[in-house]
Amino acid sequence: MLVSGKDIHILLSDRKGIDVEKDAAYEIVIGGWGNTRQVLRKTTDDDIFEKIELRNLVAENKQTRVLIKMTPDGLIQLFVGDLQYKPIVWVADKKPLDVKYVSFASNDGNRVLFFHSCEEPHVQNVGPLNGAVHPLLATPSIADEEILANKCKHTQAWENTYTSATKLNALTNAQSEENVFQVPLYVKGIRDAHILIVPDGELDATRGYEFLIGGWGNSRALIRKNGVVLAKVDEFNVLDENKPVKVVVELTSSGSLRLWTDYNKSVPLLEVTDPKPITGLSALSFSAYYRELDFYYGCSV
Repeated sequence: MLVSGKDIHILLSDRKGIDVEKDAAYEIVIGGWGNTRQVLRKTTDDDIFEKIELRNLVAENKQTRVLIKMTPDGLIQLFVGDLQYKPIVWVADKKPLDVKYVSFASNDGNRVLFFHSCEEPHVQNVGPLNGAVHPLLATPSIADEEILANKCKHTQAWENTYTSATKLNALTNAQSEENVFQVPLYVKGIRDAHILIVPDGELDATRGYEFLIGGWGNSRALIRKNGVVLAKVDEFNVLDENKPVKVVVELTSSGSLRLWTDYNKSVPLLEVTDPKPITGLSALSFSAYYRELDFYYGCSV
């Protein structure tokens, strides 16, 4: 856990008192270059494994959770935010270090508060879990768009406008039980996938439930009711412009709303309970935000 608005440096090394000019270590920079860039590099080679530009990832007036996961074979993953299920940095070092120590720094007198070795057992929930897999995510996802095009209904969205609706009872793979309604679908695109579920009538986000994935530059997901945010989470890179991502939207008659993705099949990306749930939901629609998005739904596989 840390508090700072920029320039957080974390050094991972195999021993104490190293000289970063001569000795190998991993350096992670969060909020560098004016809180616009994140970098992972190896000091001796000055080799930048990965650089990602995400603005305002940290803030000086709030705590930000950071998790670094490493494996003996050289896999390094960096998670930043609220218990993300997908890392913002994921690299493999062919000559991994046996990391035993961590140290912290910043630049130019910048103040950073670091909190570490905290007793937070729930942090273990980051990444795939050993719990029960959602039944609609248990089968392998379909990556081939030709197969999806043949087996599913398809909507391509660009503008931030809901233009067409599909009756929920017309979806061949939507599962409706007495208290639960689940809609599995695939989304392909770089950001801002909007999914709207409303009663019969006009497609209006102020009179139904709206699920947003990949908002704010593919960094946030949220659930709205009648235009008001019920729940949100900072979750980076859930959407992928190169392949379809499987999603499950789940609603119950008691007001539970859940959004699942295949990055974590055992825990919903978002979950909230609406004490006064909307009744008579019957239509599904999609929109984007001036980026091309493909939605595949009602699949017969």
